[in-house]
Amino acid sequence: GEQVRRAVADAARSARDLRSLGLYHLADDGRVHHVAGRSVGAVDALDRKVLEVAPLDAAGIAAAITATRRGHAEAARFSEAMRGRFPLVSFVLIAACLATFLLQKNDPAVTESGFNFGAYVWRGQWWRLGASAFLHGSLIHLASNMLSLYFVGVFVEQILGRSRYLLIYGLSAFGGALASAALGPHPSVGASGAVWGVMAAGFALSLRPRGVLPPVFA
Repeated sequence: GEQVRRAVADAARSARDLRSLGLYHLADDGRVHHVAGRSVGAVDALDRKVLEVAPLDAAGIAAAITATRRGHAEAARFSEAMRGRFPLVSFVLIAACLATFLLQKNDPAVTESGFNFGAYVWRGQWWRLGASAFLHGSLIHLASNMLSLYFVGVFVEQILGRSRYLLIYGLSAFGGALASAALGPHPSVGASGAVWGVMAAGFALSLRPRGVLPPVFA
């Protein structure tokens, strides 16, 4: 009742850091009350659902504790392994795009000779399907693609390894450029096709981790 809520509130005031901690009180009626600190959506969604869950016996509690500890240990091993995998391919790709953008600014002929356009590709200028993935139309265009590649690409590379990551990136860049050449009425440049392919690979891994990702990371 009210005494319990006051006691929990007193505990909240004595806590060191509530910026990342959400303090809740589970009442006898099954309602979950946010007392202090961070509001956690997953906990807020439990309101009244707690009473619908059958209570665990001693064996069930022990099994739940064991499974939780196993999951934490697996996640810790995975995190340690990830820290030891330097994302070389992602950094090389980012550096290549940055260097190419500088060349574009100093020499407009770089863009002219590498942009993707169906009419030129079908005449035999197939190199445009690959070269256009390293060209960008503006600084904002470059920054958005490189930030996406940094935040998503690095993670996917560390999970899949350099060879498989580079294969996904290359096939996505080529496929996106080929689709643009076939369907787009205007010239195009950018690593967007490759970046979207990498993001799709990361999304697929989260849906079907198949032992590659621990459940908590998926």
